[in-house]
Amino acid sequence: MTETERLAQLKQMLTSNLIRERRAGIKMAVEMLANDLHSDEVRVLLENLAKNDLITTVQDDARQSLAADEAQRNPPPAAPLDYVFGAKCTYCHHVNYLDKREVCPKQSNLSREVIVRDRQEMDFIWVTCKYCGKDFKTPVPCKGYK
Repeated sequence: MTETERLAQLKQMLTSNLIRERRAGIKMAVEMLANDLHSDEVRVLLENLAKNDLITTVQDDARQSLAADEAQRNPPPAAPLDYVFGAKCTYCHHVNYLDKREVCPKQSNLSREVIVRDRQEMDFIWVTCKYCGKDFKTPVPCKGYK
């Protein structure tokens, strides 16, 4: 069956008087969207079904199919890396970007001080500036990385 014939068959299925035909059409539409076949036309057909079908469960199926396709085509942006932090050198004022996974574990080679203020632990770690080579102390929010 050609792509044009599949699209015609899909239109016929989605406009059928039988609920089972419309549901089978939704499944076919999902397959066509997954294979990127006539995506724009298929989305318009599903949107029409989601708005105008008399059976709410069929409307819901069409909406869910559209939402799944949208999520696949436009995935959410990646979460920011929460383990990277900037430490400003007190001598040359350059910002050094460090990895909490490397500097926070107690087994690391870095000297550290732990200060408790208002029942909150704050780690101060001595690091070497990548720009000027001098050691400086910086506060590091190590919670969850020790």
